[in-house]
Amino acid sequence: MRKHLMAVLSVLGLTGASMPAQAQQDAKDKAKDATTERKLKEEKANKEQKAAADAAYIKKSVLTLKEQKAAGEENAAKLAKEGKEQKAAQEEAAYKGGKKPVKSEAELKAEKDAHIKKAVKSDAEKKAMKTAAENKATKEVQKATPK
Repeated sequence: MRKHLMAVLSVLGLTGASMPAQAQQDAKDKAKDATTERKLKEEKANKEQKAAADAAYIKKSVLTLKEQKAAGEENAAKLAKEGKEQKAAQEEAAYKGGKKPVKSEAELKAEKDAHIKKAVKSDAEKKAMKTAAENKATKEVQKATPK
């Protein structure tokens, strides 16, 4: 008898679920809508956080670059002032002693580098002239030979 009652109730759609099929579908749709809405809010919040973090990083970078530039300029001015003072002291000492002014290590190195560059350049020019002469000779030989 119980089986018969369950069969009749299942035909009427009253067994197996506590809600009718349409109500279950509406609940699923609401859950999906709530989930997608929550995800959209999270994505929007993440984008805003990223944008704020990027703006803060850029601002910090600009400030850091400005500070570095200012520090570099101060350092350069300080070094230039010290260099002028040292050079003036050397010239004064040389003038008093009757000697030629002593060159700094940087000046000596610069002169040495200039001589090396000049020698390398002259070597390169020699090679280029030799190659050009060989090319010219090769072309003349090719013109002179009958084809």
